[in-house]
Amino acid sequence: MLNKIQFHIDENEQKQQQIEMEAAKLIQRRNHEGVEAFKRYIPNLLPSLTSNRSRSATVFCNRLGNINIIDYLSGNVLYGLNPEQESKNHIKEAISRSSIIDVSGGGVCLQSADLLVILGLGLGYYLSDLIEGRKYKYIVIYEPNEDYFASSLSAINWKSILRKANEFNIALFLQIGKDASELYNNVEELNQNLAVQGMVIYKHLNSPLFDNLERFLRSHKWEEMASWVPNRSIKSSLVDYVPPWTLHIESGSWSDQYLDHSKKKENLAALAKYFPDLYKEFLNYIPRIWMPVANESGETNLCYESTGALFYDYSPSQDGKDSFSLFEQHPNKDGLILGYKGIKLRNYLHYRLVSECESIMSGLDEVKGTLPTSVRSLIFFGLGAGYSLNELIDNHSVDKLFICEPNKDFFYASLFTVNWDEILHCFDDGDKRLYLNVGDDGTNLTDDLLVQFQSVGPYVLANTYFYQGYYNERLVAAISQMREQLQVIIAMGDYFDNAKYGLAHTRVAIERETPFLLNNASSKISAGLKEVPIFIVGNGPSLDNLLDVLKSEKDNVVIISCGTALQSLHRNGITPDFHAEIEMNRATHDWATRIQDSEYLQKIRLISCNGVHPDTMRLYGSTLLAFKQGEASTVACAELHNQKMFAHLNHAYPTVSNFVVDLITTLGFQQIYLFGIDLGFKDPNYHHSKMSGYYQDNGQELYDYAGRNNTSILVPGNLRPWVNSKFEFKVSKAVIEQSLISTHSSVYNLSDGAKINGAIGLKSDDVLVLSTAELKKELIDTISLTAFAPVDREEFNQQFSKRFSNESLSEELLSLLHLLKQELKTREDIDQVISQQRDLLVSSLFRKKSILFFLLNGTLNYINSVLSKLLNIGDDDLLIEVGTTIVGSWGRYLEDIMSVMGNDEIGLDGSGSFYGLRRNIYLKTLSESHSIEINISPSSKIHALEKWCDIQKIKLSEIYGLEGRRIEFGIPTVELDQDAIYIVNSLSSLLPNKSKSRKVLLSLACVNPDVGISIIPPEFDQIHHSVNALYSAIEDFIVIPKLIVYQNNRVDGLKAVTEALQHYTVYETQDFLLLTPELLREDALILAFGDRLSYRPRLTEELLVVRVKTEKEFVSVSAQKRQ
Repeated sequence: MLNKIQFHIDENEQKQQQIEMEAAKLIQRRNHEGVEAFKRYIPNLLPSLTSNRSRSATVFCNRLGNINIIDYLSGNVLYGLNPEQESKNHIKEAISRSSIIDVSGGGVCLQSADLLVILGLGLGYYLSDLIEGRKYKYIVIYEPNEDYFASSLSAINWKSILRKANEFNIALFLQIGKDASELYNNVEELNQNLAVQGMVIYKHLNSPLFDNLERFLRSHKWEEMASWVPNRSIKSSLVDYVPPWTLHIESGSWSDQYLDHSKKKENLAALAKYFPDLYKEFLNYIPRIWMPVANESGETNLCYESTGALFYDYSPSQDGKDSFSLFEQHPNKDGLILGYKGIKLRNYLHYRLVSECESIMSGLDEVKGTLPTSVRSLIFFGLGAGYSLNELIDNHSVDKLFICEPNKDFFYASLFTVNWDEILHCFDDGDKRLYLNVGDDGTNLTDDLLVQFQSVGPYVLANTYFYQGYYNERLVAAISQMREQLQVIIAMGDYFDNAKYGLAHTRVAIERETPFLLNNASSKISAGLKEVPIFIVGNGPSLDNLLDVLKSEKDNVVIISCGTALQSLHRNGITPDFHAEIEMNRATHDWATRIQDSEYLQKIRLISCNGVHPDTMRLYGSTLLAFKQGEASTVACAELHNQKMFAHLNHAYPTVSNFVVDLITTLGFQQIYLFGIDLGFKDPNYHHSKMSGYYQDNGQELYDYAGRNNTSILVPGNLRPWVNSKFEFKVSKAVIEQSLISTHSSVYNLSDGAKINGAIGLKSDDVLVLSTAELKKELIDTISLTAFAPVDREEFNQQFSKRFSNESLSEELLSLLHLLKQELKTREDIDQVISQQRDLLVSSLFRKKSILFFLLNGTLNYINSVLSKLLNIGDDDLLIEVGTTIVGSWGRYLEDIMSVMGNDEIGLDGSGSFYGLRRNIYLKTLSESHSIEINISPSSKIHALEKWCDIQKIKLSEIYGLEGRRIEFGIPTVELDQDAIYIVNSLSSLLPNKSKSRKVLLSLACVNPDVGISIIPPEFDQIHHSVNALYSAIEDFIVIPKLIVYQNNRVDGLKAVTEALQHYTVYETQDFLLLTPELLREDALILAFGDRLSYRPRLTEELLVVRVKTEKEFVSVSAQKRQ
């Protein structure tokens, strides 16, 4: 059935509009007359016609000028191209084969019937002829969808229908909004009053309840209907889904005797050779629900055995051709989400590369045309009978074809239609790739496809088309999730910085002998202790209403706080037994620091993944770690023999709540309660607990959360019908559900957020805890002392050095760089670079000499995705120009990566979150302990110091002192003071001096930036950075506060700065650089205000700026700085 709206409307937009305009007057008149007619004859139905409620279906005018129904949510139409004729033929054929049901109880064989019961009004095209025929005295129509009834006003002449029914004494009962579950009572009531002689059932539309009713009446007597209990919540399964409008098997010469069994035999032989498991399954396969049938021409259709409904129209092969032809003209390519919109990690090398590539590619248009003859990659979802697949193979050459058919009966039918024998030999001979996924209901589909694309290189997705052979509403969520996750496979990959820091952090944790989760951890915990309730606490908005439950039960249960929920618990006097973090970057340190209670943190055990930041670990009393599957650091470490005893968590992403749920279910706990794991919100402005660091003391948001995140996604709610969510939360929900599939635990969700399948929604009043404080203590001791153990660090270090040679890494990086030196002359050259890079990376993995694959897999997939995307450019000259630029940028970043791995191999991440607030806390502590004393020169600059003190909310008297370290504006002619920092506005002031060390802050006012597009950090900012560096352990440095620049504007003069200072070693924080003559020791990398310096391989113009993306934000920052 061709039910996509695109097939039904004219491709010429103007022509389609003309068709609609011509039909508009008739539709308007019918609507008006229909409403007036219902006012007169059936006034109780007026609310269904005049309500202002939102509708999910309405009418449209197709390319032939016929009125049809479209469903907004699915984009599908109800009927074919000729709804009126189809409807009239349908009822005629159906009634001709219908038997008459005796509803009088007399047991008489009736020759005619008084009553016609119609299941589904649709657009009612059949009604006029039905009334004119005067065959039935009573007509009862059940239509559960009020939108269909309202739409029928535009399609049929209700005025005439109701008038004639009245004239002919035909009683017309419209049961709108009702699903026929009351059929027995309705008919019996009618029978008592009017003595109905016989009844005929006509099912116009399919639905699970209509089908169930039809089957029951076919096999039971009417009296037995009294015991029929309809299930209003009944929903068809994936394989039981039947389109609402179908033909019946008796509408043509359909039989299994016309099936092409010789083709089936040939196809099975091919399966035996190439897919032996499928061969075994389908050799003697007997369809369960959908039976293959064929017409005299040999065209195969699919028949729903229990009702006789056909999946296709009269010509399945033509349906397949037309469906694929529409796709050929308008091929769908999802592409990839390659950018980064965040702030926290924007200084990473990978994201600087992303930003540079986006800038180069901005404004480039891809070729949007028909499906090319040669297709690199295509996902074919839904074979059906398989005719569309034949069209694809006959007319196109596909390098990589991924076929997914969730219904085994459909795949079986394809054995009679698809030239599998030819297809499989073609792919084998042509060195192509064919992937078959049969029978997956969507549960494992996404994971399976991700594995397939990882094996061929996920960048292939940049040129992957997606064809859906048919619509099945039970697959909508699975398909949507699959397409969303495939789109972000590159963006969420383990790019260079993440891999590098993850490995460094893991090695530090092992060096500190931090315990890791054991493979047999669950066996260390007794069955009795596994019954102790585990309260997992997230920072969703519903946490605010659940704090009382936590307070009352905290002594008898194990409480695990997740991420930013810790601040909310701290403010309410609740100390969790464990606190969980998942992020590898240093933001977790900054969030915990903002609690401003080190004694509180020392009472808590941190649980996290192997990549957690070592600075974060130091804040807590103790740390327990688990290897997180999928991380480069985990996979790399897994190759070492001594890792076999440690567990790997498979569903510990993308949020910290996923990690905790995965950990707790892996340990086998039986009573799990979810608090504040909302993964959604009813109010976009109330997105986290208001007790947490996302809100200021006055209750206002710390930043515009909804503005930075797309919170418009609607998902089913746990305690309400729907809630808003964002993509990351939607993925998180799906992954938690995967974790719960295999567990036997009782999981209760108290959160007023997204519904989590596998968890029971529970109100806070219904929480019942039977555990004791003694059991809780015993459990915590058991977890801490027996479920985790440290890695043998000496053995680990030996094996790590043996497996991952730095010399081999350098050689392979040089080989990759050499590969990029070749001149690009044709689009084939770009394609070759893509292949050669992938081949080099994979060969490195199999050589097992270096860590190249684990470091570069994500970033190289990104750059290959960009180059693959470029191949969609039609202009060859432009393609070569842009491709050469992209490859050149990538080469420079590869050189940077070589420098990082040579000079900062185990350096730790230095990113942060709300770093200004963290600096204030460090400064406050230093000032209150009188650890800072500042003098300023000349004295006229005291106002800048006063302004700084005012902003930082500290008293000038607490830090000002003539004997203190000095901030001096300008460079003296005499030798530099080692206890002073000098603020200068010119590069000439940085000329070499005779002092052994110097401390200088260089203001980029020296480059005379345009104030319309940039902001120079003012003097109070310069003082802030000066104090931060002056009280650090570094003796010789140049601090450069970054310029704040609007969007991608270029600032002239920055090149002179980079050239003058290119011989310095560069370190970076979020808003300033620190340059030194040589590499710093680890103990010098943390500054006075808690910043951790990050090594950067070279000084670039881009490092000297912070880019603000919106005008609103730029104006706001400008106003703050210019106060």
